[in-house]
Amino acid sequence: MVIHGGIREKDFLDFSISVNPFVPEWFEDLSKLNEDLRRYTYIEWLEENFQNTFGNDTVIVAGAMEALHIIGWEFFKDSVVFIPVPNYYEYFRVASFSSFGIVKVPMVENCEYKVENFEKLLKLVEKYRKIGKRMCFITSNPNNPTGIFLDLSELLNTLVDKGVLCIIDEAFLDFVDEEKLRSFENNLKVSKQIIRLRTFTKSFGLPGVRVGYVKSAEYKNVFLSRRMPWAVGGTGYVFLEKLLANDWKDFLKRTKKYIKNEMKKFASFDFFKSDANYFMVKVKEIDKVLDFLRLHRISVRDARSFEIGDFIRIGIKDSQANDFLLEKLKEISNLLVMKEGG
Repeated sequence: MVIHGGIREKDFLDFSISVNPFVPEWFEDLSKLNEDLRRYTYIEWLEENFQNTFGNDTVIVAGAMEALHIIGWEFFKDSVVFIPVPNYYEYFRVASFSSFGIVKVPMVENCEYKVENFEKLLKLVEKYRKIGKRMCFITSNPNNPTGIFLDLSELLNTLVDKGVLCIIDEAFLDFVDEEKLRSFENNLKVSKQIIRLRTFTKSFGLPGVRVGYVKSAEYKNVFLSRRMPWAVGGTGYVFLEKLLANDWKDFLKRTKKYIKNEMKKFASFDFFKSDANYFMVKVKEIDKVLDFLRLHRISVRDARSFEIGDFIRIGIKDSQANDFLLEKLKEISNLLVMKEGG
């Protein structure tokens, strides 16, 4: 079974999920949902309006997961798939559907994120290019689980030039500093040739609403022809209607400011200096830490499933919950690896 965040217990503070702790005011009124649940809702009815807002190269899908499944069968087939590690486990699962093979590129050594390891990736690309293999590269940016946002423009430009299809999962992009985003976009020369995945789940605090989009000028028609009819469902349809009719940019701007301020509380615990709405804590005895937090009805993400070792991942919640967690982390600081100067 693939391990994801989220828990069944409703009386726990769930820091294992990495979604916005707030929901837009304009989505709190769900009266129209009752109406739309009793009829077929064609996402095509919204597509033109959606593209006017998010770009003509976009395709609405049922969250990043539907896009990943299409990628797994359509693009990874008979390909060598390069995946930096640590990363979202679902990439490995969909790559196992029909790929020639999966090549992991370790990015964390001795608990340090090594950007220079991308040089190793380029050497591997040359190796497989010489024998004529199809190649794909997929990663999350910001990275899940570390939260690190990298300017991957130079790497992507090079990979595309070498014939590698690049897929970038940007599920947490809305939390990244605007200046960093501008630098990346300005330096990216191959935006039309890559596939970018976006989801509204994380940014709008609605994990139960499965709706997102693919952004790709070159491969747009593949997703249009392969997506499932009615997959977004009535809830997703209502969400998109409300999104397109309201000022969602102001909501995200306020959220980003809030997340940034709350993250400062955890500066001494944030091991990788996250750019997203979650962060990683390095622990000495992970099972003791997890047991202690569960005792206080706190759930965090056991990051061992990301193949990164003894870390826990924590998603930012409302201020009161964050303060309670901070208090508990301080109580077990002897079991945690603290950052100097935090």
